[in-house]
Amino acid sequence: MSNPLVSIIMPCYNKEQYIAETLATVEAQTYKNWELVLIDDSSPDDTIGAARRYIESHHWPVVKVIYLHQANQGPSEARNNGIRHSHGDYILPLDPDDKIAPTYIEKGVAILQSRPDIKLVYCEADSFGAWNSPWPHREYKHETMLWYNLIHNSAIYRRTDYEQTPGYNPNMRHGLEDWDFYLSLLGPDDKVHCIDEILYHWRAAAEQRTEDADAHQQELLRQIYHNHRHLYESYHQDVVFFHEMWTYYEYNYHQAERLRSTRAYRLGKMLLAPFNLFRKRQ
Repeated sequence: MSNPLVSIIMPCYNKEQYIAETLATVEAQTYKNWELVLIDDSSPDDTIGAARRYIESHHWPVVKVIYLHQANQGPSEARNNGIRHSHGDYILPLDPDDKIAPTYIEKGVAILQSRPDIKLVYCEADSFGAWNSPWPHREYKHETMLWYNLIHNSAIYRRTDYEQTPGYNPNMRHGLEDWDFYLSLLGPDDKVHCIDEILYHWRAAAEQRTEDADAHQQELLRQIYHNHRHLYESYHQDVVFFHEMWTYYEYNYHQAERLRSTRAYRLGKMLLAPFNLFRKRQ
């Protein structure tokens, strides 16, 4: 399989003003054997229409693009639906307001092709838009992933490995669905590879879906725990567990200063201060 097909899975919801920029980065890929699956999650704006206009004006081959429509079910079901209707050997989720560098797919596929022991490939990343900054590099360790998402949502992985998981969990409707999925995909002995280049660009917007995640963070963290309870069984004191996860979560979504100033955070710190955090059972 020297030239495997890559399926780019793009849920579309309320990103009409950005999707053309994202599609331009798809079109610019040096690796050409890809298909794009656009899933209209009953968007209130014309995201799909904007995508069609770009694709038609740039004369993309019809076979390059699959259009789907679904009742509004959130990003997890949109990704699952897109993957079900795709044909690629490799999967690349990409949100319709983010960007990828021209060589990202080429380099990711080369690694997965040459290294069957690697289960997932991602890259260094940065933010652009409302603020611009590189993301700090964090070495991947499976145990760290239990408390902190180390991998952005546009990693490349094999379809065969996706099919061994339940997929993206629809109960993560308000965010963190990528982190939850990686906990299903990656076992303690699995290897991942981070390309040491900034090839993924995450759009920081004034209104961001991660703000929805912020508003539901306790609910989401609790849901991750329940979705993967077996991974956390060697830890104790659930209430302490959630406080520590909350702290990691703040930094992961670049909201530390704003969250630390909230009354809820200060109260949580005060109430949980007496506990010893994350002591494994002896």
